[in-house]
Amino acid sequence: MGAPDCVWSFSNDFHITFEAKTEKSPDGRLAKKDVQKAKGHPDWVKANVSQNPATAEIVPTIVAPSSDLDEIAVPFADNLFYLSPERIRRLAEDVSERVRKLRLSFGGRDFPDAAVEFSSELRNLGLDLESLKRTLLSDLLKK
Repeated sequence: MGAPDCVWSFSNDFHITFEAKTEKSPDGRLAKKDVQKAKGHPDWVKANVSQNPATAEIVPTIVAPSSDLDEIAVPFADNLFYLSPERIRRLAEDVSERVRKLRLSFGGRDFPDAAVEFSSELRNLGLDLESLKRTLLSDLLKK
């Protein structure tokens, strides 16, 4: 399989791969080939991006207007996550607003002096990795 359309890589060798199917109509269905392509992305990340392929955590995700699956695709969709383009847009707007507020709060301060407080505030605002995982990985494609 080929490279993902996008990979978000985080600390501790955690990666989210994205297969974009945003050209599909809102009433369209994801095909078997769409699902299989997305499911192959972890192998690409292990070979090209991860620090340790044996222990890397890699989560394949499809981005499409609808999470509906073609009947033939259903058996292949286990452990594949789904995000709508609208949800990603809302998340980006939300994160950018929270980061803007953080910048205002911590502007002019030296990082070593503010690091603990800054880290705590990131968690409070849901900008830490665990919070983002919960947000991004809440919808399995196949329920």
